[in-house]
Amino acid sequence: MSSTNKNKFEVFPVENDEEFAKYLAECLTYPNVKVEEKIENRFHFKYFLNYLWKDADGLKAQTILLEKDYTSASYLGDYINYYAHCYRPYLKKCRRVHFFREKFDDNTFVRMLTDSKCEYDKNWKSYLGYIVVKPLPKGVIGATLIKPYDKKDKRFYTAKRDYSVNLFGKTLNIESLPYQEQDGIVGSCASSALWFAFQKTRELFHTSVPNPSDITISAGYDSFHTGKSFPSNGLEISQICMAVHAIGLISELRVSSEYISDNKWLKSFVYAYSRMGIPILMGMDIEKRGEHLITINGYRFSHTKKKTKRISKIDLELQSNEIIKFYAHDDQTGPFSRVEFVSKGYQFNTSWWDNINSEIGLGANAICIIVPLVNTIKVTFENILEEATILDFVFDMHIELKFTWDIYLIESNKYKEEIRSELIKNDKQYNSCAAEILFESLPKYVWVAKAYIRNGDKDYLIFDLLYDAIDVNYKKTPFFTNIYNSSFKETLDRLSIRDEFSIFKKTITSEDKRADLYTILTEEQTVLNSIESVQEELQKNSLPTNTTAIIAEINKDGVSKAKVEEAIVEEISKIKNKLTDFNKDIDERI
Repeated sequence: MSSTNKNKFEVFPVENDEEFAKYLAECLTYPNVKVEEKIENRFHFKYFLNYLWKDADGLKAQTILLEKDYTSASYLGDYINYYAHCYRPYLKKCRRVHFFREKFDDNTFVRMLTDSKCEYDKNWKSYLGYIVVKPLPKGVIGATLIKPYDKKDKRFYTAKRDYSVNLFGKTLNIESLPYQEQDGIVGSCASSALWFAFQKTRELFHTSVPNPSDITISAGYDSFHTGKSFPSNGLEISQICMAVHAIGLISELRVSSEYISDNKWLKSFVYAYSRMGIPILMGMDIEKRGEHLITINGYRFSHTKKKTKRISKIDLELQSNEIIKFYAHDDQTGPFSRVEFVSKGYQFNTSWWDNINSEIGLGANAICIIVPLVNTIKVTFENILEEATILDFVFDMHIELKFTWDIYLIESNKYKEEIRSELIKNDKQYNSCAAEILFESLPKYVWVAKAYIRNGDKDYLIFDLLYDAIDVNYKKTPFFTNIYNSSFKETLDRLSIRDEFSIFKKTITSEDKRADLYTILTEEQTVLNSIESVQEELQKNSLPTNTTAIIAEINKDGVSKAKVEEAIVEEISKIKNKLTDFNKDIDERI
């Protein structure tokens, strides 16, 4: 490699742990800049060492490439707002450290840039991202873009987006969420967390992405109205909400310790918004460290499905309760850091360590949740949770009919994509009626409440409700309903009782695209279950052995199929007589 090229970049193929640590430390240290703490003694170094190399499920980078002269737009904004005004001559240029999973040397890299041979494609495709190093005495990790771990083992990184990286004229694509460390002057942990979140809200809601110093300024004065922005010692909750408002969004804020400390509520609330890709700001009180703000950008489910004990404020079985950890950008540790739920002591085990030699993360408790949203999303998670709770209560009064619920916010077009995908891959489960929604005009944002029946480790979708996310007159009036279970729907249709006794009665017309939510008597559901069992067993010329008491009483005398259906009709007639009083009771409960 020529001396000219060597002044522009260096390539470090890695053979072992010692080499990776050595090269990483060298690349993350800006030459001739005095730092407060050696990079090897910092948590960021330990985190990136594990994330990029040591962890069993890490990225396994085999090559480190140092770009020695790089202009970072994010750092340049902070430089203009503060560092350029200092008497000390702070540098404007950064360095950028790139990582590849494939191994190659500097000569090969030059050929990769100048030769179009396909043999180099695998090297380019192995690109893992970069870390920017700022020429500062502290807070040296600048705008960084690193791939998350592979999407397997039920990991879901929702708040990420596509980026194009230009490396000496070669365009590389990566899906991630930008990250950087606070410097403690123009930005605090809250400024960094907001900066992470705004990277994604730009894609979702078309907002701007101010740099950390501008975020600190937009947060306004503290509670003492000192009028002082720099140095930033942190932002109060009101200032965080003000910074969110400054880019044209509103803050869905939760600070009640009664709910924040409830893991089931916390999982379901975060999941409901995070599933759409919305970044969630979570304030934590960390063991031995104090209050801190992170940006949740994903979650991980357990490998096994378990029914939970009802010790929560939420009296529902929720798919979100199977979440075992969040993933978050934490400016004091690294990107996509683990925030794992624990059963004793603290709510979480974090990626913070007591010291550089520790292996066990510090504990933490959640203290607040802030969701940045457009102001057209007015219906909240709790509103839809209440709807599902009422319906679940009706089904569960006297019979074993328990749903597992999946409640989340989504763009309606994305929802249609999901339905279409399910129809294509699983046409046996979803009947043709489910395709109706593909042709319906829907609000831009909808709340979805899906009801599943769990059988072993598999969930079967029975029906879902769609609510307009802007319409606060939502109670008992979902915008659209759909029954996905063909046998359940066919049974109702065959007995001509669907209009009066079905779970939902559609009133989809060109003038009014709404649906009325109907409650069901528990006795009615017993009859419906019995009908299905009787019909299936009669086709096999044998009577059921595990049906309800109603059918068992009929069957013991060996009556005919006609007599069975006659008895069922009689039961339905009795139910009709109780319907008025029952609905009145339900209305009083609501």
